[in-house]
Amino acid sequence: MLYQQTPRRNESFSELFNLLKREVSLFMKNARALGFVLLALAILALPASARTSGGAEIKSAKAANVQQIVESVDIQGNRRLRDEDLLYYIKTRQGDIYDPAALERDLRELLSLN
Repeated sequence: MLYQQTPRRNESFSELFNLLKREVSLFMKNARALGFVLLALAILALPASARTSGGAEIKSAKAANVQQIVESVDIQGNRRLRDEDLLYYIKTRQGDIYDPAALERDLRELLSLN
């Protein structure tokens, strides 16, 4: 009788382990996709003068007066949801002034989609 119960426990544990493994894998894919989105936003928000190929330094007085504008919002690495669905939850839009707090808000919003 004890022998018959053991496979059931192992089978149940195996099913639970496989379910947990799938969930972790899905979470990691989503986290990677969101990381790409935030990286793209951060890169696009850099002022044009900071991206010069000559590597010229920006003077601190000039940098203080420059407002950084979001040039575009691109979705990269997403496999699970449509890009339009993700853009619905991202409040930062093209032409907005760069705001790190807004990016944090967008990240929290996307992470809450799980």
